[in-house]
Amino acid sequence: MKAYKGVVENGVVVIIGGRLPEGTVVTVTVGEGELLRARITNVLKRPRKVKVRLKPNTGLAASFTERAVQIGSQASQQATQLGERASSAASELGHVLTGPLRQGAEPANE
Repeated sequence: MKAYKGVVENGVVVIIGGRLPEGTVVTVTVGEGELLRARITNVLKRPRKVKVRLKPNTGLAASFTERAVQIGSQASQQATQLGERASSAASELGHVLTGPLRQGAEPANE
């Protein structure tokens, strides 16, 4: 029996300083201290994981999404029109209320 040094790379043991014939059966022994050190080093060095799930819109989900977009754009247009009408009405009301004052008439006291 002979001992070889090696390193794990991408889940595969790579032997350093030796070549073994293809098909050789090996036993790998790892000390607990070395395993713990490797785990801590790996956790500290690896980048933070960011999970992103993208679900494709297919079937009924796609048709509901398209309809929701249509309804949203219609509601936005209607809100814009309503805002324009309210602004116009407020402007007209302002002209009506301030009209007599501009012509020099006295406002009615209640």
